[in-house]
Amino acid sequence: MSRASSLTKIARPLSLALLALILCAGCAETRCADRPPVRVQLLLVNDVYVLEPVAGRGGLARVATLVRELRGQTPHTLFVLAGDTLSPSLL
Repeated sequence: MSRASSLTKIARPLSLALLALILCAGCAETRCADRPPVRVQLLLVNDVYVLEPVAGRGGLARVATLVRELRGQTPHTLFVLAGDTLSPSLL
């Protein structure tokens, strides 16, 4: 099986799923017209190689404090640690 045909087999279902999500989002808007909009905040951290503060600055404790403050302002906050946290280690 060629690589192009493999990608086609994957791309078609993903395209259909995306189309279904878009259609559902349009339907959901009409049902929720009487509700006020909700503000959603997305926070992403990636490539964290130093976990503890350096010279009293930074570190994941500082990130946790900032996330806590932002969640206080916007309750619908999603915080994601995208990876590469333990990259230099043997784990």
